[in-house]
Amino acid sequence: MRNKSTIAIVVFLLIFSCGKQASTNVKEDIIGKWESNDESLVLEFTNEGKVNAERKQEHFTNTTTSDLIFIDDNHIVGVWEFNIATWEVNIYGDKMTLVRDDGEKLKLNRII
Repeated sequence: MRNKSTIAIVVFLLIFSCGKQASTNVKEDIIGKWESNDESLVLEFTNEGKVNAERKQEHFTNTTTSDLIFIDDNHIVGVWEFNIATWEVNIYGDKMTLVRDDGEKLKLNRII
């Protein structure tokens, strides 16, 4: 019985260690194009410190550009919105989750 428990723990640790690790350098890893899961929003974070946002709604597309403002290592200010908010940035490989200060989550995938 002990061997089965040990094997189960080893397998769990191997699977867990092979998973995507959270970014430790969000300021670099955020650079690039990201699309929301529902494909209604594309955010492009540039090396020049800009955010290009393209929001698709029914029969039109709204495009804006703003400054990329980090308030610490993993929080940005969402100036691309009408209601400016603080977003926590979590990046795991090619997936990013932005969590707004009111708890709203925005899930995005890197566009390659």
